[in-house]
Amino acid sequence: METVCSSAELLHASTLLSVPPTIKPRPQSVSSARRQTPQQLRQLATKRRPPSVPEDRWLAGYTKIKKLGAGGFGTVWQVIDAKTSAAFALKQIPKDDALMSSAVASAITEARVGTTLFAGVDVVGDKLRQRLPSSSAVLSTKRAPLECIAQLYRIKGDFYQGSRVYKILHRPLYLAMQENIQLLKTFLRQLISAVATLTELGVVHADIKPDNILVTSTLQPNGKRDLHLKLIDFGAAFRAASPRLSSATTPEYVPPDIHELLRTKHSANHIKLYFEDHCTPHAFDMWSVGSVFLEIAAGVPIWFAFKSRVDESAKPRLVTGLMSAPGRKPDKIALRQTYVAENLAKCLRDSPGMNVDSKRWQHGVDLLQRMLTVCPRQRISPQEALAHPFLSAL
Repeated sequence: METVCSSAELLHASTLLSVPPTIKPRPQSVSSARRQTPQQLRQLATKRRPPSVPEDRWLAGYTKIKKLGAGGFGTVWQVIDAKTSAAFALKQIPKDDALMSSAVASAITEARVGTTLFAGVDVVGDKLRQRLPSSSAVLSTKRAPLECIAQLYRIKGDFYQGSRVYKILHRPLYLAMQENIQLLKTFLRQLISAVATLTELGVVHADIKPDNILVTSTLQPNGKRDLHLKLIDFGAAFRAASPRLSSATTPEYVPPDIHELLRTKHSANHIKLYFEDHCTPHAFDMWSVGSVFLEIAAGVPIWFAFKSRVDESAKPRLVTGLMSAPGRKPDKIALRQTYVAENLAKCLRDSPGMNVDSKRWQHGVDLLQRMLTVCPRQRISPQEALAHPFLSAL
């Protein structure tokens, strides 16, 4: 079952979350450990620890089909209901104490966003109201074939003039966008439409990046390529009226003003006052959309910190991601973001991606500039972006 929000599908179906019991074994005292024989200690040292998310730990009533993916907060499986054969995505949360609370908090956030976006899906609301005793339904991530970044680039090790570099290969979808800018515009319209839907509902995604955009790219017999986007992973989302910030987001796609808030670790009340005084509900996500747009325009992942070459000319340029910074330190990334925003046209001309000086790119740099406006209150809204000449023109 799918639900379409605005002109872009955000997500859907139903996802189940397997939460392990929180009962812990009684800690062993140091003195009791000393009473063990050397042989017992060796056996304990060599005993194989179970994985954080053991594949044999399972929720009764569901049949495992295949693994869909794994991340910092768990593993996602495609499953079917043993009684109804309905398809679900099931997310297992690790037992590790260090991850347990964060993983559950992320899952609860996704569940609450799910009740907002898909109020008619009873399983989501019912399980959430049961306060997650052992399992809960959360917002689904029905997987499209590939994540956006996998559709655009392939990165592999290479040697150039005796030095180790990386080679970035543009995949067919990226090459098609270079050839036909309407594909890029379709991509942006769908992504911005998803943000517009979230903004109308008062929800901030807060982690928009290529890894969280699923793209179905289909080449039709007539040579036309169709695109269909899904925005996934709402674990960092929050309501605009009660903002909260997560350090788990990817820093290169986070606005510079949010980096400053995270750096100073302000209280929840201070963060709320900051958002009320300086931000709009769309400001966070529209910067992130602009960062994705920038990445496509530049032709290199903005986070890529290693020297890489893209073109195959006689003197290929060695480039790095526009937002990359030593150690991925947020304060240094924020400085890079400000520099790129203030020198956008130059940065794009020096990049091996799109030809932003071509007639087809008329108004494109202006739209990107308005997305990457450093002042959050002046950042373009989703509705303004969709009406911008770059996207409104056929």
